[in-house]
Amino acid sequence: MKFFDRKSIIELLNRRVVDLKEGYRQNLALIGPEFIGKTSILEEFLSQLNDERIVPIYLPLAEADFNHFADKLVGRLLFNFLKNKKTGGEENIEILLEQAQKLIPSTCLQIRRVRQNLEKDKHWEAYRDLLSLPEIFEQETGSFCLIILDEFQNLEEFDLPNIFQELGKKIMVQKQSIYIVTSSARSKAQKILTEKLSLLFGNFEVVEVGPFSIRTSLEFIEEAFKEHHLEKSYKNFLVDFTGGHPFYLSAICERVIAAVQQEGQKNIFLNVLIDSLEQILFDKWGLINQHFSRIINSLGTKKGKGFAAEILLKIAGGLNKLPEISDSFTTNKSLVPAKLNQLVESRILTKNGNLFCIIDKLFAFWLRYVYHRRLSSLRDNAADLSASFKNDLRQKINSFVQISGNELEERIIDLLQSFDNELFQLNGKKHRLPNFSAIHPLNFNGSTSQNLKGLIAQTSGDLWAITYKEGMILDTDVTAFLSSTKDLNQRVTRRVIISINEIETNARLRALQEKMWIWNITDLNFVLNLYGKPYIVK
Repeated sequence: MKFFDRKSIIELLNRRVVDLKEGYRQNLALIGPEFIGKTSILEEFLSQLNDERIVPIYLPLAEADFNHFADKLVGRLLFNFLKNKKTGGEENIEILLEQAQKLIPSTCLQIRRVRQNLEKDKHWEAYRDLLSLPEIFEQETGSFCLIILDEFQNLEEFDLPNIFQELGKKIMVQKQSIYIVTSSARSKAQKILTEKLSLLFGNFEVVEVGPFSIRTSLEFIEEAFKEHHLEKSYKNFLVDFTGGHPFYLSAICERVIAAVQQEGQKNIFLNVLIDSLEQILFDKWGLINQHFSRIINSLGTKKGKGFAAEILLKIAGGLNKLPEISDSFTTNKSLVPAKLNQLVESRILTKNGNLFCIIDKLFAFWLRYVYHRRLSSLRDNAADLSASFKNDLRQKINSFVQISGNELEERIIDLLQSFDNELFQLNGKKHRLPNFSAIHPLNFNGSTSQNLKGLIAQTSGDLWAITYKEGMILDTDVTAFLSSTKDLNQRVTRRVIISINEIETNARLRALQEKMWIWNITDLNFVLNLYGKPYIVK
């Protein structure tokens, strides 16, 4: 399947390569969950790289073995250098060394020194010599090295003293090298970057890699099912269900396509979709089921793992505030805050104000409908458990289709009615979400703004005015909104513009000047997800 989206990240990587050649070096760190697409981004970036002065050295560290790491670094340096010179092509290091000897004798000498130290099990000396290779190579050739450490935190598995500090020293002096690191272990990576690789020169620019946007998710599904037919409402469901996670989208689409191809069909009916989701999510050997099981097994010791899983089950079941989570336990109540913080640090949970939410939507579903069922069910018949799961899944799909069919106004009112004086943070600002006692339409007093609608939500002390529009928000819409809310008897404490599509530049500036709160579709879906409600998929 073709590469999707990530244009802004690819453009940034290309820009940093241009900057390097012009004398400005900025190292990069791509941070994001496992299987979110970091490696795919790097592969696409490298496939587009066509510059003989740039020698890429891609080093995956998923399996941390020092000898393997050293061979990869040496081999890829030699292979890509000779490839740029239109010679070589072998994948044997000894042959590559012979081919490169006349062109880069100093580099080859350093490589032989590394290999001699490896043979003598002098790993620290070999590591130090390895890190000097790019500098020697650059001085000898005038080329630039692009060094990629995929899952770089695994370097510590080599059990060498001060391994990151030594790397940092070399990064500072290698002005013609750019380092790109990736990590799925967010908290560990941030600690390394801030404490051990916080350099005088060459600090790392952190780039967050997240799920696909709704538009990209839909494009992905359309491409996957281009030779088949699936109802639009079910495509929208898959976007919401997976949260736009590329791995989940890919795995589910592949499973569905395999099922219809086996039957020789072009149409993907609901039963096929449900059966495919059951096989991948509920079946013991299902790909995503095994992935989530590994997450549960990674939560710590047996006792700690069980307690963390219990907390996650409470949140997946609808409890999302500290007091209600603590009160749901008969013992170990005092341990709940610390365990919640650990889950936040590990990026399984996010905390927004006083609300806790499972970041991964599909993982939350799996916890509630797969993991919890297996733990609590008294049935020992696998077929019965599977049938029960498929029934829950069918209800979830039907519920999504029904809610998605509601007017935007109904969706917004339902969200506003869910607020219960929670603290909330969006775009760096904290607010309290009132428990509204009344919600009614906003009158625009004969305004000529087309398709503009609004709501008034109030308590005894708060009054929110909300406007929304499915088309582009214009400057005249902001004027109409402001005018209509100034005529209200009660002082407006918060004006909110919900922009489902786009907002005109002048309209945005005017709204910000008037201290209005602007929610785009991403912001709105973020809030909907906090309250366990489906995305608005457009």
